[in-house]
Amino acid sequence: MHSLKSILVATNLTSANEQLIETVVNFSWSFGSRLTVLHVHPQTQFAILDDYSKQLEGRLTEEIAQRFSNDHAGVNEIAIETGPPVATILRKANEIDADLIALATGDDPWRVGPIAQAVIEHASQPVLAVRPGHHNAKVQTLLCPVDTSNTSKRGLMNAIRLAKGFGAHLHVVSVLPEVSWLTAAEQSGQLAHARNAFAGQWVERLNQFLAEVDFEDVPWTQ
Repeated sequence: MHSLKSILVATNLTSANEQLIETVVNFSWSFGSRLTVLHVHPQTQFAILDDYSKQLEGRLTEEIAQRFSNDHAGVNEIAIETGPPVATILRKANEIDADLIALATGDDPWRVGPIAQAVIEHASQPVLAVRPGHHNAKVQTLLCPVDTSNTSKRGLMNAIRLAKGFGAHLHVVSVLPEVSWLTAAEQSGQLAHARNAFAGQWVERLNQFLAEVDFEDVPWTQ
């Protein structure tokens, strides 16, 4: 995520969109992002009902796009498409070269819905999944788990850019995995006090990992 100039907002036209809209507006203000508002209509066997539903969903999607515009969040495109939701969201994100996909997790605040879960798992872009509920859409604190891998470093760089854009505080955390004595001995190369040696090497790698990261003056803690 080099920037957040283009955000694909995938709507599902439910109450879960309220927090999504508030959050995306804050992203647009902070990063000068342009939005593509997408609604995917799942195709059924009933053509007449499909046409009616698509027209209704089109009007509702336009109302959502108008809410973004009213809040001074720039909308590039309003897209109403028919097809499998996950594949259509992913294709549209690649088509517009989106820097971020934003969508609601679903109506249940305690679990991620299947569409959101599949988009998170398969998207090549970062995904912002916003859960429903009454919460402050302003980003003030970011938690970024790391494990010293290259993928983890890419995630940390994304978190740094987000924290910088929002003026937020970044908290970096790494969890020492629980391993057997045999695994600890194998990875640390020591038999005596193998788990302590494994933990010490983990911390050493983590400190080296963080020392190589440019936090761009973002306030952060570990």
